[in-house]
Amino acid sequence: MDIISCLRQSLIVHPTETSMSLKKHLLKRMKKAVLGGEQLPNRFFLAQTASQQEVVVWLLGVGRPIDVTTRHCQASGLPFTICIEFAQGQAPDESHCQLLKLRLCENGGAHRVLSEVDLDYQDRLECGGSEFLLFRSSRCVNYCLPTVRLWSNRLWYTLVTSRRANKIRVPAGQMNAMSALFCCPRPVSLLSVADEEGNGNIFPLNVMGELNRSYFGFCLKHNYLPERFVQQTRRVALSSVPMKQGPIAYFLGSNHNRPTIDWKELPFPTRPSQIFKIPVPLFACRVRELQVERVHRLGYHTFFLARVLSDEGVTDVPELCVAHGFYQDWRIRNLGIDRLQSTAEDFYVRSPISREVAERISAQLASCADLRTPL
Repeated sequence: MDIISCLRQSLIVHPTETSMSLKKHLLKRMKKAVLGGEQLPNRFFLAQTASQQEVVVWLLGVGRPIDVTTRHCQASGLPFTICIEFAQGQAPDESHCQLLKLRLCENGGAHRVLSEVDLDYQDRLECGGSEFLLFRSSRCVNYCLPTVRLWSNRLWYTLVTSRRANKIRVPAGQMNAMSALFCCPRPVSLLSVADEEGNGNIFPLNVMGELNRSYFGFCLKHNYLPERFVQQTRRVALSSVPMKQGPIAYFLGSNHNRPTIDWKELPFPTRPSQIFKIPVPLFACRVRELQVERVHRLGYHTFFLARVLSDEGVTDVPELCVAHGFYQDWRIRNLGIDRLQSTAEDFYVRSPISREVAERISAQLASCADLRTPL
């Protein structure tokens, strides 16, 4: 159905609507017609068990493809930057970094290619027995959607963001590359930080990733409260979040704008981490303690390279993760994922909850024999 047909149909079906409600309805119909379907979100919340098993990330251009699924992370959003870990002496030199790219593929099945991200070498960090190469990217190919629908969604997103005031805008090429990287589901965790005086904070984090077993990378907005706090303490605890507690993690997003919190006011019980004794949620399905080794400013963000000092794998339950809406649409069409159920899960995480509701969820969990056991 073309746009004109949509407009005519809307006028026939809703002749008595008020001017404002009709305008909104027409806009929705037009958007659906232009996009070839529903608008796909930049972030879609979904559950994955332990380290995601749906997508494998390959590094191409260094001879035989290298599996870097658990050896890369986003190091900055602006400029969009990717960090990849190599064992000492095995990283390509600068002259061999010009033709590198990441290829994201279906793990199993037909091994279909989901996206590709070209890499532009920028810098190299050394720590322990590893080298960490930093790459920028503004070129990619995304195979998750048909070309027309892919470009219509991108065009609509550009139009919407251009009308938002006081918003940091990422160049289109970098935004596209970021969406291609997020065709791989990535966990959303809670980062706890505390100083020796007991001041602390806890907030959700998803721009992060494993850099082999010994290291972890994450980034925070430069000069914001959490970033300054982490620079000061240089030690944090990272808690994986079961999907059941997704709304609580989403609820804590406001802590990004708070200098410190009162741990006793959190709507869930905590326990001290193994080494640092930093409070972590009792419901956490995995807790890692990280010692920051390198702090690297990358434009709008600060990249933290940290060593993993402890890793408590508590329970193997569905974990809160996020992926781009393009990949979620591909999952529904190719993996047989139930659209209504997955949409309900995403809505469940995003649903606004009050502190009272969060406390009620926590109380229900407390009634279980073990808070870390899924309901």
